[in-house]
Amino acid sequence: MLQGLKQWWYVALVPPACLLAFYLSKFAFVAPALVARLRSPMAIAKQGMQQAETESDLAVVLREYVAGVTRKECPSFERAVGRIRETRDDQLARKMESLYQRIERSNQSVSQWMAAEESHMLDDLKSECSELLLPIEQAWKNRRHRA
Repeated sequence: MLQGLKQWWYVALVPPACLLAFYLSKFAFVAPALVARLRSPMAIAKQGMQQAETESDLAVVLREYVAGVTRKECPSFERAVGRIRETRDDQLARKMESLYQRIERSNQSVSQWMAAEESHMLDDLKSECSELLLPIEQAWKNRRHRA
């Protein structure tokens, strides 16, 4: 009689444990996407800047950062600058435009001396982009509080 009781507990415990394992495995596939959604635009931008291999990558990271902060689509860098102009912070918008123009010039220049200076220029541009992140976020937050 004692052995029959032990088998009953196995039947009662194994199926729920299997279901739990099944649902946890489903969650394991979805969890990275959920975690990525919960990350702040600042964290995503910083990671993107670290991984950027070209100046164009930096422009994309900055454009996507503005889209993330403003929660509005920015299909072009010009649109991202326009979003910053909405904050009425013209100095910040001009800094972004200037940075983008330098990125565009570096992409168009193919001379050998530019190739030699490429990594130094990329590091400078990364630093400049990084310095823009917090002012962009603050300008957008201040704009939202005024409106």
